[in-house]
Amino acid sequence: MDTRTDQWLQNLQDERDGAALYEGLARLEKNPSRAASFRELALSERRHAALWARKLETQGVALPPERTTARVRLTLWLAKRLGTPAVLPQVVETERVDADKYARQGAEAADLVREEREHREVLTGMRAVSSGAADENAASSLIVNRERWHKGGRSGLIRAAVFGMNDGLVSNLSLVLGVAAAG
Repeated sequence: MDTRTDQWLQNLQDERDGAALYEGLARLEKNPSRAASFRELALSERRHAALWARKLETQGVALPPERTTARVRLTLWLAKRLGTPAVLPQVVETERVDADKYARQGAEAADLVREEREHREVLTGMRAVSSGAADENAASSLIVNRERWHKGGRSGLIRAAVFGMNDGLVSNLSLVLGVAAAG
């Protein structure tokens, strides 16, 4: 196989992973509107997977069987035990990585860059709501104002410390998940 075909196979697996992840999060989510958002994201990932499957089939490449990777299984295991908000930072990061990956692939993946970025915005809004914002309108405001809520008054240093620790924990969790998935 050539490099392009290998990339398409990886794209297919990544989109299948995304669909499986969002379907699992939808099943675990107790909030009906958030569960519906996860289901919509899963449908979008399925459409993306179908695009890569069609490209592979037109090249005569046999599609691999669908399998859920260890990374997705571990993320869902954590979501089941800690709640879906606990895994949202990692999922947001995954969408960022996917958008960047598609941006490097050029014109054939250009539409997917926009959609992956939209997914990240939806997830960022969900994350804001779960972290204490009052409702979805507050989450939308947070996105529009580029997380202005990190700033404010004398609590700025405390918030910065808390968010810094959270970012560190998420980074470490992502590293562990990456090593586990690779091994």
